[in-house]
Amino acid sequence: MKRIFLFFMAVFISFPAFAANKIVATYPPIQSLVWAVTEGVTPVNLMFVKQQESHHDVQLKPSQMKTLQGADIIFYASDDLETFMKDAVAAVAPKAKVFSLANEIPNLTLLPTTLDPEKKDMHYWLDYRNALLMIDKIAEIMIQLDPKNEKKYLANREKARTRIDSLKFFERPEETKKFLAFHDGFGYMADSLDLNIKTADYDIENINTPKLLNQIKQQIDQEQADCYLVDPHIPSRHLRSLGLKGNNVIKTDAFGWNITGGVGQYYLMMRWNLDRLVKCKAKK
Repeated sequence: MKRIFLFFMAVFISFPAFAANKIVATYPPIQSLVWAVTEGVTPVNLMFVKQQESHHDVQLKPSQMKTLQGADIIFYASDDLETFMKDAVAAVAPKAKVFSLANEIPNLTLLPTTLDPEKKDMHYWLDYRNALLMIDKIAEIMIQLDPKNEKKYLANREKARTRIDSLKFFERPEETKKFLAFHDGFGYMADSLDLNIKTADYDIENINTPKLLNQIKQQIDQEQADCYLVDPHIPSRHLRSLGLKGNNVIKTDAFGWNITGGVGQYYLMMRWNLDRLVKCKAKK
């Protein structure tokens, strides 16, 4: 019995105390990048495990509040994207150390939104160069909070950076292929990977007037894109009303809901979107 007791005491003492801390991230790309740094030390919990109909004006569910409850460390994209975070943290995780990565990383590349050029689009992780900055900042934060695992965080950081940086070498569509994206976020992929993607001037998530419908149709006719990039949750009736159908409509995913979550989710999401663009067939 004494030997068994000593064995378990040794295991308890050698196990990092920090691993008991609870880390939470809001959306899959944020979770994946944080977990890439903390891999082998502690996992990262995810607030949103399923695709939302819209990530604007989110009303948190009890299950999401439960995930957040008692968190020690919280990472999220920005106060502009996750507008619910401040109230939610105050309610269930008031002692947590909270990090808005947009605030923590002043040199992020941020693009304006199409509907309001005065505002910045907060899907900035779709620029792989921003993801590299995020990895660096997350590692810096974790080392400050848990210096005992510094070597592990630094090794994980370099591993993650190497994999993400390799995205610039993967196959991409021919320069002659032209895309029209109905999501501002894909401007980041266009900017960082030199892709011919134009962001539409209108939002097709809520087509509520005949005038708006006609304006969108006019831009589609003017652009004459080879393929059109749309969110997975856009209703089929909206696409039909715009005359968008067939293989030229590509459902791209800024959050990676279609990819199994975890450490490699961000990289796989970016590869998945790139592969979808490569498969776009030019109009004859």
